[in-house]
Amino acid sequence: MWQILKAMLAAAAVRVVRDYQRISLDALKIRATRWYVKGVAGARLAFLGYLALIGCLLLALVGFVMLHVGVFLLLPVSLCAKAALLIVLGVLYFAVPLCLLRRAAAQETWMKLSGADDLVAKVTGKQQAPPAN
Repeated sequence: MWQILKAMLAAAAVRVVRDYQRISLDALKIRATRWYVKGVAGARLAFLGYLALIGCLLLALVGFVMLHVGVFLLLPVSLCAKAALLIVLGVLYFAVPLCLLRRAAAQETWMKLSGADDLVAKVTGKQQAPPAN
């Protein structure tokens, strides 16, 4: 009788320990994921600071644009043609880098490149939506 009781208590203790191990491991995974995502956020902020420095460099490159303006003022074409050319170049010089930097600074891009989105989906047990085509 005592052996049966001992066996039942031992089985219950083993089950409690296993449940505790599983819960502890899940909590550890959640903490590690949180730290990883915070690290990605810190890297993103550092990247945005780097972009601010590049912005200063871009301001220095305004001189390059001023050179274009000077050359265009000396071109032997009509004033309307010069203005149209300046507008087209200005839009290109502004829009192309802005679009590239906007995409590079997006949080989704950083989460995907670092693999944090997969890790979060794995820990939370949620499946990611398939990428849109």
